[in-house]
Amino acid sequence: MNPNMLLLPKHANENHIYYFVLTDPYVKLELTQPSRADQKEQTRIKKKTTHPCYNEEFMFHISPKIDDLTHSSLTLTVYDHEAIRSDEVIGQVGFLLPVLRNKLGASLNTLIRRK
Repeated sequence: MNPNMLLLPKHANENHIYYFVLTDPYVKLELTQPSRADQKEQTRIKKKTTHPCYNEEFMFHISPKIDDLTHSSLTLTVYDHEAIRSDEVIGQVGFLLPVLRNKLGASLNTLIRRK
């Protein structure tokens, strides 16, 4: 197991198999930082697909404080849009920002400096 990943609880209903079912997926992104309110964004819904491609950009304001950055995380939750009932969680992953910064290197540093 990768010690740099943030572990998130599994979806309560694991009986669903999405590999061969066409879904209407979208992704919610949430940036959590200690001294700021959570920032949330959402992609557009992609209709009837199992392999959505999101070509969207989102801007988050990241605290310049080292202590805040050390304890900040980005969570991505994939939902299946439902017309009649509540949207269903398909999957979720979380990353600690220091790990993303190490993995993305100069790219993320450039983005952080621009804000």
